[in-house]
Amino acid sequence: MKSIKYIKSELNKIHKLINTISIKYEYRANTHIIEISPINIFQSKSYINKEIELENNFYNLFPNEDILFITENSLTEIKNPLIELL
Repeated sequence: MKSIKYIKSELNKIHKLINTISIKYEYRANTHIIEISPINIFQSKSYINKEIELENNFYNLFPNEDILFITENSLTEIKNPLIELL
């Protein structure tokens, strides 16, 4: 699936730019779920700008799919990650 390949590539780029970030990614029920930790990174301006950029590009490329960003202790959890970048 092209969207999965795209997200994996973009997450790897973010991980290289922000070396203290941990990322887990799962595709479930037509939704791409991305867990970012620790929470202080999730709330940082440098990360938020990358998330917004990724979201905007994603929705332009894949308008019929959803993307959800979560962090630690979220009600939604990653159960079967396709990738883990630590």
